[in-house]
Amino acid sequence: MSDDIFADGDPFNDPAWQKIKRRRGQRMIGCPLSWFEWAVPLVKSKGQLAFVLLLYRRCCICKSATVTVPTHEFESIGISRYGKRTLLLALEQAGVVRVEATRNGQVGKVTLANWPEPA
Repeated sequence: MSDDIFADGDPFNDPAWQKIKRRRGQRMIGCPLSWFEWAVPLVKSKGQLAFVLLLYRRCCICKSATVTVPTHEFESIGISRYGKRTLLLALEQAGVVRVEATRNGQVGKVTLANWPEPA
């Protein structure tokens, strides 16, 4: 057995490594920079911005612009049910989200108004 780890050739020349495409030039800060630049002028506080970024994250995880907003996910960072409702109403008025209410007035689903197309 040879001590040369490259005796079989360079492992990075393997076709499996060649399939990986790296996107350079696309600036990300937890969301596309263009989406962030769209959202910042619409929000009125850092709390609203944080909430919108969390909604964006949830949309990415669910691969949909429309998501549910479970209270327990936001309570862990200090946003109560009342706080969530207040934030959603303010963001809806600003045009960042559209809120679909259920029959009993609770938040059903939330849709981001500007959902970037996947690159």
